[in-house]
Amino acid sequence: MTEVGSSAEKEGTEAAESAENANTAESEQTTQLQEPEKVYPEPKIQSLSGVLEEGDVTNILVFGDSIWANDRDASGIAAKVEDYLYKMGYEVKIYNAAVGGTRASIDFDDNEWEYGPQSDNTLGKMLSILSGNTDIELINDQPAYSVMQEVMPITEEIDVVILAYGMNDFLSQAEKNCSERHWCGYGTALREGITASNRLCPNADVMLIAPTFASYFPIGVQNMGDKALFNYVRVANDVAREYHVLSADPYNNMGVDVYNADDYILDGIHLNELGRDLYARMVAGVLIYGKKGEISGNALPWEAFEE
Repeated sequence: MTEVGSSAEKEGTEAAESAENANTAESEQTTQLQEPEKVYPEPKIQSLSGVLEEGDVTNILVFGDSIWANDRDASGIAAKVEDYLYKMGYEVKIYNAAVGGTRASIDFDDNEWEYGPQSDNTLGKMLSILSGNTDIELINDQPAYSVMQEVMPITEEIDVVILAYGMNDFLSQAEKNCSERHWCGYGTALREGITASNRLCPNADVMLIAPTFASYFPIGVQNMGDKALFNYVRVANDVAREYHVLSADPYNNMGVDVYNADDYILDGIHLNELGRDLYARMVAGVLIYGKKGEISGNALPWEAFEE
């Protein structure tokens, strides 16, 4: 009888536990059904730099050398930057006032605001044209001529000024800095350029772009010594930190180096279309995600452009 009683008790206990488990499962299922459905918002690109206008056109003025001045069609850097930023949700208009062969610095025997032997279209001259101190006819044979005509009446509507110089400062072996005449040194000219840009385009942020990597060095120092190309890059980066502006360092961060230069560079200096694509993505990335006063590299997410 004891065994029968124990079996009955065991069966009763198991039945109770089964019922309890069923109630628990039902309760959990009910709880799960009652949980509100999680709704994930659509991802939205946010501008960490804060220089791009969301829902409005951002006007960008570029002063630079042949890296920007060449290839003004759809394969050029300006067009590619506009296209990539549009794909990232931003509409921009780039006023490309770059002039090939120019630099930030001027010669010691030149004047900031008048014609000179080798620096007619340097950064100082372009800013002087923008201010009205220098006759715009100085550049009447350049594509930048019509660009400057368009920009001069709307300087207060410019949102970003890009200064992209350094290769020709290096090739001319300009002083890296010059305390006697600021426009005669590369770094001091960039400082003057930032100050003048802030004055002439009061609502604009400034972005500095250091020189690109190059594998052609016709001058004796080649890539070594105090006036090596990478030292001009360092000067540009120092100025960007000092003046707390957006900056890009394509020399160190674009991915072009001595081992793959032939894949991206046409003649040792100028970028082919693949190189221009890398450069444009870097610029677009810095405009979106860059932080002022920090040296930014290739920050644009490549997967954003996967078809």
